[in-house]
Amino acid sequence: MPTHLDLAGMIAVSDIHGHPEPCWLIEPSGICIASTEGVAQMYLRMFPLIGAMADPEVVNTWFADDGFIGEVRISKPRSDGGTSHSSQFVWANLPAI
Repeated sequence: MPTHLDLAGMIAVSDIHGHPEPCWLIEPSGICIASTEGVAQMYLRMFPLIGAMADPEVVNTWFADDGFIGEVRISKPRSDGGTSHSSQFVWANLPAI
């Protein structure tokens, strides 16, 4: 489900990954995969799956001269015929040129 966070909320979510002790939060279950190695392994395992999903809905995006931040909603069919939704966040700080 989309979070519809404002820019401050999106920055707070992205700051968790940039912290010296990053973590990957899985909500609403509250699971936290911590450590640089744990977060790196989640990215390695999740990005191929995320990339294989078609037509994500863009929920939030902000662009600045030094980077961007955004959220997409991904809909996934379930075996019972229903649909599950999840949100994925992306951000980048671009180096000064």
